[in-house]
Amino acid sequence: MVPKRKKIAMYAAMIIITAIVVFPFLWMVLLSFKSSSEIMSNPLAMPKAFNLDNFKHALETLNFPQLYANTFVVCIVSVVLELIITFCSSFVIARMEFKHPKAKSLLYGFLILGLSVSPFILLFPVYKINIFFGLRGKWALIFPYAASSISFNTLLLTAYLKQLPTEIDEAAVIDGCNIWQLMVKVILPMAKPVIATIVILQRKLYGRLWWNCSIQSYDYCSGTDLLWIIPEEHRRRYDGRRSKRLKRGEKNEQSIRII
Repeated sequence: MVPKRKKIAMYAAMIIITAIVVFPFLWMVLLSFKSSSEIMSNPLAMPKAFNLDNFKHALETLNFPQLYANTFVVCIVSVVLELIITFCSSFVIARMEFKHPKAKSLLYGFLILGLSVSPFILLFPVYKINIFFGLRGKWALIFPYAASSISFNTLLLTAYLKQLPTEIDEAAVIDGCNIWQLMVKVILPMAKPVIATIVILQRKLYGRLWWNCSIQSYDYCSGTDLLWIIPEEHRRRYDGRRSKRLKRGEKNEQSIRII
């Protein structure tokens, strides 16, 4: 049983940590109801009136349906693409035998080598590759995002698939399964836990690629506003040189909506 003093200390620490984490968000909510003059004069005070003009103007300035559609298309397509690629490669490494004894380890080492390279270092090379292949708009983001996740996905999938008993493969082959049926109908259902883990971790570990990817989206999606995703359009409206920039209160409202 936990001593009473220790229990009180734990609850106190939890309350303090929660307050520290929640305070910036609550402050942002309050600022979204203020005018620019109120924010500059007394940012910590309660708003004199809960004005919704900031919300209205932000909705008029930003094309939210198009921005969210672009962002979700990039996110979903890249996740599906990277999972298809890494599941097939991990299945080969974990479940199949190679004629050359070192070929498997070399292939595995090559695929996870990307963990040592930051995606931002490859910004200019990827930009040149996009130009060479003529990739524009969403596809110029989807392929780099999928490629940057292959190493991490391979690491998790290969380790998981190696733990599955080989007798499962033998029984499936005896029952008449070919290689594709073995992958899709036998191994894939058993790999659902690790696939779910990859989807969750990718969105956390590589969250910067979806919500803080102004550098990539600015370089790869130059052109019409219909191609922008949420972070880049938000950055553009923060830019003081833009004629349709957001005011201070509208910026806070927009940040809340993105969060």
